[in-house]
Amino acid sequence: MSSPTKVPSKALIETTVLTNALLKPISEGKVARAAIAKISETQLPLYAIKEFKAGPLRGYVWFYNKVVSSSSWEDAICAIPLIWRHHNKMSTALKALTDFESSISKRMPADLAMQYPGQTEGEIRRAEAAIWLRTLIFRAWRNRRKLTTRVVAPLSCYPETDPELKRNGQIDDTPVVCGVEDCCLRPLFVKDLTKLDELITACEQCPEKPETQKRRKALRRLYRFPTRDLNESDCRALGDAVFAIQCPKDAVVLTTNIADHHPLAHAIGVSALSPDDM
Repeated sequence: MSSPTKVPSKALIETTVLTNALLKPISEGKVARAAIAKISETQLPLYAIKEFKAGPLRGYVWFYNKVVSSSSWEDAICAIPLIWRHHNKMSTALKALTDFESSISKRMPADLAMQYPGQTEGEIRRAEAAIWLRTLIFRAWRNRRKLTTRVVAPLSCYPETDPELKRNGQIDDTPVVCGVEDCCLRPLFVKDLTKLDELITACEQCPEKPETQKRRKALRRLYRFPTRDLNESDCRALGDAVFAIQCPKDAVVLTTNIADHHPLAHAIGVSALSPDDM
């Protein structure tokens, strides 16, 4: 067994670590929170908050809204496989379901029966899931800026809008996009075309998947047309490359996704580290 990596003094927190720390009460969450606590200075770029709200948090919001709008617990569960085309949302909803089941399994059935007299097991689970998910979602959003030493790299085009609980009991998490024609990240990438070219080359070392192809395409478009507007789709596609280019030289990118982040970070002179290695 290899010895733990030396704890860095400064780290830029990436979206996967933010997600684990805020949404996963056990296992990955404990590892993420422990890693962050060990580092003297932790920086959270606003881009991570944007990705968190549009991705993982949106999956939890979707599942919560499905629970409160479905006529039964069984209907809410059966809705998850129906979104299989949205793989990330489906996997996030399944993770939320798993963690909820783990949580409710610690409750005594007799206590739950007393709390919900005359209700079926499905009705009890639906009511408890709604409370558990709603609490987790709003607590995660409330704590997003409290997890790290400071929030850095503001995005002038991104409205950081709080989710809202509507009168019908559902959560409205819009907007999750900037809604501008030209992303404020474009000048950051095109100010150094050499770095931009290195990021493009580094994509060849990343796992070959649709996400990598989209990132490579967005980076190439920036390189060829540095003055052309960077739209929302390309902003999302840049993804992991944003953390590499925003990471200070004396810091590391803290991420659970080393396979993607290491080549990108290494290409421009920074490094990536997993919480598991600390």
